[in-house]
Amino acid sequence: MTQIHSFSGGGFGENGYLVELGAGQAAVAIDPGAGAPAMIRHLQEGGLSLEAILLTHAHLDHVEGLPRLQEHFPESPIYLHPDDQRLYHGVDAQARAFNLPLVGPLPPTDRSLSHGEILTFQGVAFEVRHAPGHAPGHVIFILEDQELAF
Repeated sequence: MTQIHSFSGGGFGENGYLVELGAGQAAVAIDPGAGAPAMIRHLQEGGLSLEAILLTHAHLDHVEGLPRLQEHFPESPIYLHPDDQRLYHGVDAQARAFNLPLVGPLPPTDRSLSHGEILTFQGVAFEVRHAPGHAPGHVIFILEDQELAF
C-alpha cells in the first residue's frame, strides 16, 4: 500500500513529501526543501531505498534540501522539467534575493520531465502534467489510482 509522508520546514513553510511504494521498501521524494533532514531520518530509520527525487519546480524552498538528500542517497536520479533549469542553476541568486543562506551548487539533474509522461516506480504511476505559471517548468504529479496530486 502506498503511504504519503509530509515534511515541512524553512522560512517558507514548504512541504516536501515521501511516497512509500508498494511493500514499504522504497520511496520517491518530492520537493526536498528544508524538511529534508527529517525526510532522510525517515528513510534511514525505515530502511527505505530512494528510487527518485521529483521536483515540481525549482524555487529555492523546493530544492534547498536537495544537496543534503543527495549526500545520503547519491544514486537517486533527480527529475526536473527543462523549463526550470535556469531557476535550478540560479538557486543562490534566489537565496540572496530573500537574504537567506546560500544553498551552494545543486547536483546536476538526471532526467527531464515532459507533459503527459508516466513515471512508474515499483508499480506506482506518476503522471506528469506541465502547468507553467508559478514557475516556467512547474509540473504536477498525479497518482490517479490514489486520487492524489502533488
